[in-house]
Amino acid sequence: MATRAGAQQPADTTRPPQPIPVVRVEAAPDPRPLTPSERRLSLGGHRYSKAEIASVNPSGWMEVARLSAGVTVLSSPVRPGSTMMRRQLSMRGGMGRCTPAVFIDNVRQNIVEYDWDQLLSASNIESMEVYGAGVTPIGFNSMNNSCGVILIWTRPEP
Repeated sequence: MATRAGAQQPADTTRPPQPIPVVRVEAAPDPRPLTPSERRLSLGGHRYSKAEIASVNPSGWMEVARLSAGVTVLSSPVRPGSTMMRRQLSMRGGMGRCTPAVFIDNVRQNIVEYDWDQLLSASNIESMEVYGAGVTPIGFNSMNNSCGVILIWTRPEP
């Protein structure tokens, strides 16, 4: 009996059914969800843990931030001709050197101290994250801040 090409052959019912080998399906467990810090760091930036901060033995928290590329500590007179100096952080931003925003435990700081190191002792820091202008996390970016951001955590981040 001739069949056309592509036509289905009739089933052979004269042969006994053949057993199907056991198929075992395994799946890997879901990966651990990222922490908020890990999600932010996936954009870029650098995180310093309490152990890394302690290993540097910093005189102040700005010394830790300065470990990141492009971050420097600027010293300038409080007023022209004054011997009293202002010390603050500076970063490379989209328009050259700029002053980064500083957040402590998710709260933006308006630093009024002449020496920013007086704001917080380095020994009180649990971790610090430093982000440049191009990789600032969305939740810490603002319309008037085209510079980077320094995130300081004094307790483990929730």
